[in-house]
Amino acid sequence: MLFSILIAHYQNWIFFQDCYQSIVNQTYQNFEIIIVDDCSQDDSYEKLVELSEKDARIKLHRNIENKGVGFTKNKCLQLANGDVCGFLDPDDSLVKDALESVVNIYRENEN
Repeated sequence: MLFSILIAHYQNWIFFQDCYQSIVNQTYQNFEIIIVDDCSQDDSYEKLVELSEKDARIKLHRNIENKGVGFTKNKCLQLANGDVCGFLDPDDSLVKDALESVVNIYRENEN
């Protein structure tokens, strides 16, 4: 079961590094990371490009112009391929078994 982690990003590279580390340390590893950058004006997007070139699970998209968080989160959903989707803010991090717990609950209550 593929889990889509959806991240609306705007100038959060410093915080996103901890967020990303918490994702790769998950006990459940069948996931994709959908990141939509909302036209960051610092070097965040370039750093995300470098990271996405090293991690094939990252699907990176950039808005043509700054559209705001609602539009950007909707774009994340449109790009997702997962059976289960969850939003994660770039300045947050996950406990190691977060994805596993959500997937288990979903499997028990698919309806």
